[in-house]
Amino acid sequence: WRVPKQPHPDVEVIMMKPSTDTFAISGFNWVRSPGNGLYKEEGIHNGQPYYVNKEGVFIYAQRSGMWVVAPVLGVIGDLVWAQHPNPLSRPPDGNWQVLPIPCSDIQVLRPQTNNLAIVSGFEWLRSGGNGTYAAGGEWAGTHYFCNEDRTVFIYRWNEQRWRISPVLGITGSHVIDEVASNDIVPPTTTSWKRAMLTVRPALNGETIALVGARASRLPGKARLTCSLDGETWEEVAVVQEGQLELREPFPARYVRVALERALNFVRCIHELGVAYRRTPDLEDRIEDYPGPGPGHRVPVQMRQGDWIKAEKGWLPLHIDGARAFEGIAEAKEEPWSCIVIGHRSDEVRKASALSALGLDAGEFESLVESDLAIFSEPDDAPIVIPMYQRRISPDPRERTFKLLLDRAGRGASKVIQAIREAVKDSDGNIVRMAVELLSCFGPKLYPPDLEDISSLLSSSDGYLREAAAKALGRIGLPGACYAKDVYNLLEDYDMGAQVAGAAALAHLGNGAKDMAREAASRLAGFLHDPDREKRIRACKALSEMGSIGELHANEVAVLLDDVMLSVRRAAILALGGLGASGAHHAGKLVPLLKDPHLRSAAVQTLVQLGICLDDVQDQMRHEAWYVKRDILLAMSRCGTESVALSEAIMECLKDHHRDVRLAALSVLAAWPMESVALAERVLRAMLENLSEDLDIRAGA
Repeated sequence: WRVPKQPHPDVEVIMMKPSTDTFAISGFNWVRSPGNGLYKEEGIHNGQPYYVNKEGVFIYAQRSGMWVVAPVLGVIGDLVWAQHPNPLSRPPDGNWQVLPIPCSDIQVLRPQTNNLAIVSGFEWLRSGGNGTYAAGGEWAGTHYFCNEDRTVFIYRWNEQRWRISPVLGITGSHVIDEVASNDIVPPTTTSWKRAMLTVRPALNGETIALVGARASRLPGKARLTCSLDGETWEEVAVVQEGQLELREPFPARYVRVALERALNFVRCIHELGVAYRRTPDLEDRIEDYPGPGPGHRVPVQMRQGDWIKAEKGWLPLHIDGARAFEGIAEAKEEPWSCIVIGHRSDEVRKASALSALGLDAGEFESLVESDLAIFSEPDDAPIVIPMYQRRISPDPRERTFKLLLDRAGRGASKVIQAIREAVKDSDGNIVRMAVELLSCFGPKLYPPDLEDISSLLSSSDGYLREAAAKALGRIGLPGACYAKDVYNLLEDYDMGAQVAGAAALAHLGNGAKDMAREAASRLAGFLHDPDREKRIRACKALSEMGSIGELHANEVAVLLDDVMLSVRRAAILALGGLGASGAHHAGKLVPLLKDPHLRSAAVQTLVQLGICLDDVQDQMRHEAWYVKRDILLAMSRCGTESVALSEAIMECLKDHHRDVRLAALSVLAAWPMESVALAERVLRAMLENLSEDLDIRAGA
């Protein structure tokens, strides 16, 4: 059964006055409740201070400047709990968007009893991967497996593939082996590239110890019943919204979840009618007055299992196994889910005696530097050497490539040979950065480099397929000869690769227009998907497809009323890239200038479209300093389009609040020199004012 990601309400971050190094967070619940409480400054990460609470949860800035809350310092992707897009020098006040909790798929059948995995086939350095793996806990919504000394892990990545790695959840060349699979247990022998893996049950693996359940958007409540033999069933718990923990584990082999919808009315369908009861007991009839006859509607006060309470007494929904009433439930827009949580008893065995591993990092480094390292399997060299190098010292290319990307590729031609070599590297992150740098050359890119990028469209790593598709889209017409390969990504199992391929087709020339129109139609279908991440990605991709994406502007505008805040924000930003078709809906964005959650997105779109600028200017004179700050930060992402509001921005440079002045400077930083010259006198006054804030003077 397909389980959608579980949404989470946004949380509030409050800076504790007058101290600026303490923050309070409230609003996390369920499994993320440790994220609430006070956070104090602990150190520096990515050039910004980071904060930690007593539960070990962190607030820190990512390299992009976005502030996030996560249980592990420095993580990205699904492990991030909450985020705020404003790149300030410290965590911003107000509501932060909380990312959905990923949930693995479930299967409705006899529970899996296979809870041990035996891996063999790794040699030399990776021989630690051989042996018996037992279920080690839960990661990213599903079980992971680890070997006896917890040095190698088998885990499910993004619900799309199983991986073997010495680091749980890592990407790139740290991954020893992987296989594309949607199974809820690791696939067996033939699917893996390097490993030989066999899944077998433990001696006592016939039962599962149930420990709880998690429900989302239930239109009522669900009854959880369990059985050891499939015949005798026992009710364990009644599940309602959120997390439920059993007082003690309950052994079971079969599990059933029965939904009891919240009923407004029932209609009698029993041919003889049904008598009222004083209590939920068939024998406890009320003889003083008749019960509802065939076709009669009865308002429901409450439901208790197979009984309902009406104004005049209790009524059974079934009599002798046959339905007596037809229920009328409230309409429900989004699917509901109920996930049963349990663990399997584990048995750990060592498959065979393993010899001690060979060289330490220092000895291996000297061999590599002397070019004396010899591999029994030549294919191991490009995997093992980078892994040791990362342990010894960080890859200097990563810093170089990041600096070049921050400058939009300017200066990349000076290290073009290193970039070309990096495209064939075993480190996935280095490859991605190299591909992005090559795409900065645009149509001038050398044809062999274009061929290297296109070869990644068939990579086993979904992130590299996504990066290659995005790069070909940026390069444009020279990549048209690979349009068919990009089109094939529409059937990819990786959602990121699908969406990137669809967006890229719009930029691959007239020969790919029909394919691009089909891709845009598929993206428009994603706009109605229950998964909010798909809706968000589809909005962004359509906004990047130019005139082809404009055809679906009305469908994007429908999401302005979506139930999820993050989807509404994505729809607003997408309209800014949909040209004249998006401008037709500008009137719907003006009221959002007063919405603290959507104000920034509305400003960015209106400025990009050059419409309703008087309304934006009125908000820039708002009495609240944080409103002006948010608007200016949004305008800093608009580039030269914000020059049209130069008069109001000049006023903000003289604002009494420091954060407003700093945000106004960030807008000027995106202007061309001739426009910045308009503010020269104000900037010089800031610079020469020795009592001015240091960040303001530096910005000036």
